[in-house]
Amino acid sequence: MKRSCDKKGVAGRGSRLSPARTYAKIGVFWGEHDLPDYWDSTCPVQAQVRMKSEESLYAVVKGLSDTIRREAKECGVWLQEKVQKLKPRPQHG
Repeated sequence: MKRSCDKKGVAGRGSRLSPARTYAKIGVFWGEHDLPDYWDSTCPVQAQVRMKSEESLYAVVKGLSDTIRREAKECGVWLQEKVQKLKPRPQHG
């Protein structure tokens, strides 16, 4: 079923494709569903994104480095979100 695309967006209504009304429930919905299954119901959008990035170098064992690189390439932002949830360890000094 192809939905009509309007310029109103989804503000205040939740998601176009899921019945969820909160960002948390929309996240759960998309954690359980795949976009290709809903592709015909999507509408084109334009967005501007401003991201800050930095490069930091850390010494880690080769196997871990390869794993981090592979996961970052495959999962992108997901990996960043998981790392941000880690609790910082106290520094020894």
